[in-house]
Amino acid sequence: MNHRRSILTALVTLGLMLAACGQQQATSSAGGGASQGASGGSMIFAAAGDPTVLDGALVSDGESLRVIGQIFESLMKVQIGTTAVEPNLAVSATPSEDKMEWTFELQQDVTFHDGTPFNAEAVKFNFDRWFNFTGDLQSESLSYYWLTVFGNYAVPEEGMLGPDEGLFREARVDGEYTVTIVLNRPNSAFISAMALPSFSFASPAALQEFNADDVELTEELSVEVNGTFGTEHPIGTGPFKFEEWVPGDHVTLSRNEDYWGQPALLDELIITTISDPSARLQALQSGDIDGMDFVDPAQFEDVRSDSNLQLLERSPFNVGYIGFNAATPPFDKLEVRQAVAHAIDKQAIADAFYGGAGIPAKTWLAPDLFGYNDSIEDYPFDPDEARRLLTEAGCGPPCAIEFWYPTEVTRSYMPNPKANFDAMVTMLEEAGFEVTPRSSIWGTEYIPARGAGQLPMYLLGWIGDFGDPDNWVGTFFRQPLPGFGTDENDFMAEVQEHLEAAVLEEDQDTRAQLYSDILAEIHELVPGVPYVHAASALAFRADVTGYNPNPTQSESFATLSFTE
Repeated sequence: MNHRRSILTALVTLGLMLAACGQQQATSSAGGGASQGASGGSMIFAAAGDPTVLDGALVSDGESLRVIGQIFESLMKVQIGTTAVEPNLAVSATPSEDKMEWTFELQQDVTFHDGTPFNAEAVKFNFDRWFNFTGDLQSESLSYYWLTVFGNYAVPEEGMLGPDEGLFREARVDGEYTVTIVLNRPNSAFISAMALPSFSFASPAALQEFNADDVELTEELSVEVNGTFGTEHPIGTGPFKFEEWVPGDHVTLSRNEDYWGQPALLDELIITTISDPSARLQALQSGDIDGMDFVDPAQFEDVRSDSNLQLLERSPFNVGYIGFNAATPPFDKLEVRQAVAHAIDKQAIADAFYGGAGIPAKTWLAPDLFGYNDSIEDYPFDPDEARRLLTEAGCGPPCAIEFWYPTEVTRSYMPNPKANFDAMVTMLEEAGFEVTPRSSIWGTEYIPARGAGQLPMYLLGWIGDFGDPDNWVGTFFRQPLPGFGTDENDFMAEVQEHLEAAVLEEDQDTRAQLYSDILAEIHELVPGVPYVHAASALAFRADVTGYNPNPTQSESFATLSFTE
């Protein structure tokens, strides 16, 4: 097979296809498993969106993290095919008796791609960098994961937590390959969080030389990267090294010949951007690419029936939701948020746009996770009740609202954002709302604007990073966040207290009950409307082997190869 190195920039963008209700049942697949084909060669993989910046500390979107996960590594990693974590750059992780100190013994003889040694000093340097972010770097739009996991900064900006208030205290070097992370209090989700690509390690020399922290938000709330670390010199320890990034077109990576673990089988990995799922599949069918993510559920059967292709499915580990900035009228009124919940026919949306691979969501947690509360009774689809609530709130009907959706992206929880949005607008208008539609580009505009609290009502979702409820409801609501308006509206204050207690609890059965109760509380307050859990799938040419789908979508490309 002749694998093309060049990216086809002239792919014709096809019209978005609205999916019909499908009958196929989505299941998890092991894909290529552990088998290996012939090493070498160049592979072209199509992603649904462009990265924002190739610096894990500054992003939260999956398209950026997919590339980052090939270049950089964290202390822990997610086990193949599961949501559990295991050591990675760490050999072991040992907590103190009070769980306020975690000592990591590190892999030895590991170097960054620029030859800088990976050791305890490098780990401390990265933690100190994150903890000492200032200005825009402290915003939800940039250091999202640091803010939601640790929450505090050495010198906090107005409204941020100080060094003694959040989770992080210090990173302490206890030997050349021994580092201890000291916390202000125990945290049951901490060790799992150490698998996040946003806490992966970069070369200290490169971070300084290429001005990694010279990043800011413009007045229009887009990300402006002035330094070149995250665009031209992202240097980690991973199985692939960065070669080039042509924004809007492709990122090229090459095999790290000096990798400390099992080297990648491919010589080269090219991740190109094709935002439309139909165009991605057409490129795969024509042989212009070798693999793609986020197959439109309506096209699952087309891929299964094509002997030249293979479909690799992931189990649902996500939630799609309508979010509110509850500090912005009219969403500061509970009745208006409840009215939105009653206006949305979740089953109709799952049937129309998820090809049988989506189920209506009623909570913010994946159904398979401990703490899920199946006894919650969802807000029924009831346009008349929505109109009554709007009248009670003094907002029409018609009640004027601004509603946003992202462009140039596909996610497992919204394979066709515009289709979901259009259907919801119709439902909302029938229930007494007057909708002003708004949209912006996913990574560079939409996510930063949402993080800054600029979107009153919006479509978004979450793909879990690991199997702990704190990574879901804790990420959303344990810290006050502008995206939900909880930094200015204290209606979630009691939930925040309960989430803090849940993450401190060590007994898992007790934690499960705590999260179940918290989900019921959140359901009553309606900070947003969860509407779907969806299976997702990748497609590859039949001669590609070694890809291992994961519910968290944190998959490595190092095991991929072509059969002989």
